[in-house]
Amino acid sequence: NDTRQREDRERHLLSAVCRFLIWSSINSRAKAREMLGRSRALAGFHPVNTARLHARAWLVRPAIPCPPRRTLQGAGALEKVLKLQFFPCMIPHPSKAEKGGEDAYFVLEEGGGNTPQHSAAGVADGVGGWAEMGVDAGLYSKALMKWTHQRLESAEIPCAHDALAFAYRMTKMTGSCTACVVVLHKGVLETLNLGDSGFLLARPSEEGASAHYKVFFKTKEQQHTFNMPYQLGTYSKDMPQHAAVKN
Repeated sequence: NDTRQREDRERHLLSAVCRFLIWSSINSRAKAREMLGRSRALAGFHPVNTARLHARAWLVRPAIPCPPRRTLQGAGALEKVLKLQFFPCMIPHPSKAEKGGEDAYFVLEEGGGNTPQHSAAGVADGVGGWAEMGVDAGLYSKALMKWTHQRLESAEIPCAHDALAFAYRMTKMTGSCTACVVVLHKGVLETLNLGDSGFLLARPSEEGASAHYKVFFKTKEQQHTFNMPYQLGTYSKDMPQHAAVKN
């Protein structure tokens, strides 16, 4: 009963805020933004993919620095062998196809762009709950991936955490998203994941065309509670240093 009453209160508050925003779009957009900020600050709400707002209980998490790169045995040979090949595909929901969806990605191939000696890829999952407030979360996720790509493209020694932190500082519009970035440099694969997106590494268990693949590594989802993933952006206390980084 307590849970149901709390959810009813959340829905009523969200409905009231949305009605106020519709009225204010005609009368005073500045006042609407002020009202929205106050209501969210008082209630401590957080946008989620189900287009609902949930109360959040933030945990105190220590900052996670970019980990030192480990030198693998035979890394010199791996540099000449290991490469990333990309086959990206993004299929937005039919109702969001006209604006290109709310998600974004980038790929950086070795020798492309400014001829970097590394390759990388990233994915950002825009939080669909922003649509209830008339905000296109796709603008935030696309900007975040654009700046991450630019940072890695110009880096002599690439670092996924540094690139995402730079992109986070540069992305100014309203919205939020998860982030997953992988970088291959000199035989070392670095992965970064924040939220409920993910990355897995599969290897063939035997040789031959009919070989079965076995999952060797998989990132773990980061969620505050069910359907409330870590995310970067407006009103979120999550930051790039809270991402899980592995290499």
